Amino acid sequence: MRVEGSRNYFENLDIAINAQGVNRYDDGWAIDPGSNEDGPPANYTGLVLKCNIYHDNSFDEVITRENPTGTEGIARDQGNPSPSSDQDLAGNLFSPYHETAAIPESDIYNEGNHMAYYHHIQQYGQDKPRTRPDFHTPVLVQPDQIQIDFDTLTCCPSRLSSGSSEEELAENMAAEADSTEALSAEYTALVDGGDTEEMNEEILFSIPQEALSLQQQLLG
Repeated sequence: MRVEGSRNYFENLDIAINAQGVNRYDDGWAIDPGSNEDGPPANYTGLVLKCNIYHDNSFDEVITRENPTGTEGIARDQGNPSPSSDQDLAGNLFSPYHETAAIPESDIYNEGNHMAYYHHIQQYGQDKPRTRPDFHTPVLVQPDQIQIDFDTLTCCPSRLSSGSSEEELAENMAAEADSTEALSAEYTALVDGGDTEEMNEEILFSIPQEALSLQQQLLG
């Protein structure tokens, strides 16, 4: 199963995302797609970081180990090596100021197992979004550019589909607020007959002879 951490915005943080320990599964006995060997297809699953926007962080993605050996880290394939659409690639936008930073692994710092990062075409020019992680752990991170252009609206569409306009959403929120107030008033009326202060005084100043009737009143 693939789990996605997607469509988040991180700004001015020491570490935007820190994936710790085991967040991947590698089927070591399987055969990679396209191989001439016989056997079941490879099954590489785990956490995939997609369509996040990073801005002015010290580190954008950090993958750390808990044990010095064994399989750890995030999914081997970050994005799909054989995409069927522009939404199948990683789609993250890395901090624009990292090219002037002194930290060499500020885009992706990886202590886990090897990962391949499949990204959209890196466009050149001033203020172009950084789809390619240029500053990463060598050997353990392998960027691979797929010949697909990046567009935020089409490559990283919102998965929240309300089907309503802003006006309809505002009306629905107002209706829900009215419903909440009505329920709150009903609840208040049910608690101590709607007058907790009076009930407290009745209990405080009651005499032993009134105990039975007061108990029956409290139990409803």
